[in-house]
Amino acid sequence: MSLRDIREDLEGKPKIVFVVLGVVMVWILHTIDFYLAPGVAFSLLYWIPVSMATWFSGLWGGVIVTFSSAIGWLVHDYLTGMNLSDPVRTIFLELGFLLVGAYILANLKKSLDVEKTFAVTDALTKVGNWRWFTDRADYEIRRSTRYNHVFSLLYMDVDNFKEINDNYGHVTGNELLVMIGITIRNHTRSTDITARLGGDEFAILLPEANEKQAKVVALKLKGLLDQAMESTEWPVTFSFGVVTFDQPPANVDDLIRFADEMMYEAKEKGKDRMETRVFQGYESEVERSVRK
Repeated sequence: MSLRDIREDLEGKPKIVFVVLGVVMVWILHTIDFYLAPGVAFSLLYWIPVSMATWFSGLWGGVIVTFSSAIGWLVHDYLTGMNLSDPVRTIFLELGFLLVGAYILANLKKSLDVEKTFAVTDALTKVGNWRWFTDRADYEIRRSTRYNHVFSLLYMDVDNFKEINDNYGHVTGNELLVMIGITIRNHTRSTDITARLGGDEFAILLPEANEKQAKVVALKLKGLLDQAMESTEWPVTFSFGVVTFDQPPANVDDLIRFADEMMYEAKEKGKDRMETRVFQGYESEVERSVRK
């Protein structure tokens, strides 16, 4: 497992996990600190659980772990008989240091997340862009390979999109693309990976979705989009290519190619339809080409 896989697995876990882990780490440190000889420098080590909780859970997580540290310091001072009448070291120095550090780290993480969002988001439709999709799809392929999980890919194209730009103008064409983006975002799971890959081509990767589930999603989205076109009276339809991967493809290029083939097959059969396929490994690909 690569460092990238580890990072992505960690970021996918619930935030509360890192808060609980941070508190546990703090009290382990307090226990070690209690049995160490007086004067041993130990304060900086508390920054490790605080920074971990802040990075993965946000400022609130860092604050909880920080105050847990403060409580531990008070308990430590009480048990060791230190002077509790002077709270400066406990409250204003060590607690203040950790709180300020957590605040700075939380804002740094927030800024990085904003920059990352702009870098991987399609400016018009607000879904992911090609760069983001290929990155997430590559991760899903590796995850499927490791855990033998099924997943599906929907590849959608707008039929007769050029006529919208020619007859209604590019502003209307952009409005159509924005409507598609909103419809997909509002009717897919937060774990689904949606992106605009071309001018009027969209891809939706569905982790853990089998053939039946993928068809349900595709039919639902097609129905919603068709209704939207009827309400606006825009003369376009949608062609879908749906591929379910019982075995993962070798790479993202193959992933997209297989779904793209199904989408163009739908167009060749008259457009405004959905074509599906189940990918079961490269041996079946050779057999399929021989049959053709």
